[in-house]
Amino acid sequence: MPNSSKNRIQINEKLLEKLNEDTVTLEIAGMTTVSKINITPNNFINLEPTLAKKLLVPSKAYLPYHIRNNYVRLGPSVGILTSNRNAENPIPKGKNGRLYKEMINYAHNHGLLVFLFYAEGVNWKKKIIKGYTLNNNGKWISGNYSIPNIIYNRIQYRSIENRNNVKTLLEKCTSNPNVYVFNSRFLNKWEVNDALSNFALGKKFLPETMKFNRSNLRLMIQNHNEIFLKPINSSRGQGIIKIIIKDDGSYQYSKAEVKMPKWFSTNSFYNLFEGLTRIGAKENRYLIQEGIDLTTFDDRVYDLRAQFQKDGNGSWVITGVGVRIAGKNRFVTHVPNGGTAAVFEDVINKTFAGDDAKKTDINRQLKLIAFTIPVELEKRLDINLAILSFDIGIDKDGKLWILEVNSKPASFDEEQIRFRHLQYLVDYFIYLAQINIKE
Repeated sequence: MPNSSKNRIQINEKLLEKLNEDTVTLEIAGMTTVSKINITPNNFINLEPTLAKKLLVPSKAYLPYHIRNNYVRLGPSVGILTSNRNAENPIPKGKNGRLYKEMINYAHNHGLLVFLFYAEGVNWKKKIIKGYTLNNNGKWISGNYSIPNIIYNRIQYRSIENRNNVKTLLEKCTSNPNVYVFNSRFLNKWEVNDALSNFALGKKFLPETMKFNRSNLRLMIQNHNEIFLKPINSSRGQGIIKIIIKDDGSYQYSKAEVKMPKWFSTNSFYNLFEGLTRIGAKENRYLIQEGIDLTTFDDRVYDLRAQFQKDGNGSWVITGVGVRIAGKNRFVTHVPNGGTAAVFEDVINKTFAGDDAKKTDINRQLKLIAFTIPVELEKRLDINLAILSFDIGIDKDGKLWILEVNSKPASFDEEQIRFRHLQYLVDYFIYLAQINIKE
């Protein structure tokens, strides 16, 4: 039925049964207003423009995730903290723009408010945030919002996350009992290795790893035929160096590049160390990792991209697993360095054709990692995590190895995985809002 009043909400009869008066108090992200009720068949609560303006939210349908004594909490409200190197145009473009549009549309269709914001858009005095969301026509709109119930840190660059205004924002929000912040920072490879190597199951999945320095390099060369140097604070294959130790005691080494990598040779350990420093390896900024004899697909190495996240019960689940295959004559699998995406089942079925026991065991190991490793990382690093991606290698025996963990995972190209990601994410937002209710 049409609503002529500017101070009424639309609510269905089932929700009305939980209320005992025709006037209710509405809350979203700490903002409240009082309204009278109209009955409609809608499963959500529809806010008229006047009420929406009072609550600093767009006029749309919202999920009533908690009703008690005529007090209705809507949403929840979720702020996606992000970054953009183009200050002139705050609207995200390309793959990130698509990811955020999918996230916002999915959340809006389930009655949640999701908006993007930048650290520069926070006004602490007025306790409002300039943010960006989508209107009913799927177009980007800007608006002022109150501090959200939940903040998901999706800043893409370590340099931006290390800025003083961003660190201040995250510290204030993390210490605010009414705001839940998760994935609040990048992880570095050494802290992940240190955390996982200190309990038995985690250590089982880790290649031998040391910090890069002259003495540790000599030790690793003595113990392995291949080793990798990896930047401690980097991801997506950037800066990785491979070293091959030949039977005659000579060395070959190369740094992963967008173009075809260039290989260097030397018979001298001294020259090797000097050459590594010339191409970017720095003591205590790099780590040394044992090279795993990975399985191959069409004579090219590959690894798994597995995403794990929390669901509507706050439990870790497998969102999905894809495969990234290295380019010909390359040693990293990341797409920017010549890698290509492939379907997990297709690659595993071909790699381990006729060996159903190994294929079954690979899935068993994936589940074991999903249900144990993220929990331990949260506990040992003392950080709220809800989404992680793992780069996982498989050796010739079918054993899994954790090569890297990323708290700012890129979106998957696989549509089914992206859909499950959104489903689990929205369910988790609602779960967080419900468990964090303060009467």
